[in-house]
Amino acid sequence: MTTNRLSQLWALVAEHAWPQGASVSLEDICGVCAAEVPSDGVSLTANTSPQGRVERLCATTPLAREIEEIQATLGQGPGRAALSSDGPVLTPDLGDSTPRRRWPAFTPAAIQAGLGAIFVFPLRTGAIYLGALSLHRTGPKPLTDTQLSDALSLADMALDIMLEGGAETCVEDRPLGDGSAAFHDQAEVHQAAGMISAQLDVGIDEALVRLRAYAFGHERPLADVARDVVRRRLRFTPDPQPD
Repeated sequence: MTTNRLSQLWALVAEHAWPQGASVSLEDICGVCAAEVPSDGVSLTANTSPQGRVERLCATTPLAREIEEIQATLGQGPGRAALSSDGPVLTPDLGDSTPRRRWPAFTPAAIQAGLGAIFVFPLRTGAIYLGALSLHRTGPKPLTDTQLSDALSLADMALDIMLEGGAETCVEDRPLGDGSAAFHDQAEVHQAAGMISAQLDVGIDEALVRLRAYAFGHERPLADVARDVVRRRLRFTPDPQPD
């Protein structure tokens, strides 16, 4: 994942949130994920208890809602498997023998609901599991390398929003770790660059240059300027055209 692509994704998320006039939300992450990683449904869940109980925070389609309800009812499925997984739980063909053995109750119920493939990306910080981002497809089809990379980045964005308090989650009263602030700052810089790109109608690289130049010229930390852009306290305007 290049810096340029990450900034492009932040720009798409910011554009998705813009019509509502609100800060970027988990719903915006789901919406962009469904478009950029072609899916028939995207859902995002939060871990709401130390015992692994989950709550659906958003779902883009009835299929996505139904699949989460099936997992909640049966207590098994890829989303539940992600609770103990160190990485994504990728199931490109639900009709294969492996998912049938692994989730004997969930798999036939999900197939009957119309699910053909499911990809679950755990949202973790250290040992703390905050939730999962899930992509659903009606037909069996694996993710391409580019789609997998985009999904991982969007999952990281969702994690960042959750860490900032964008969703009620259970973290078992444990600290999030010293690295979370730096992660927030980096994510906000990318998001701000995406917003500036839209405001000035310039490329992401140019937007990053403008952002850094503003911070340098005003003797302010880059992260603080980026935060002002994201919170809509600062807006960049195009340079006036010469007569």
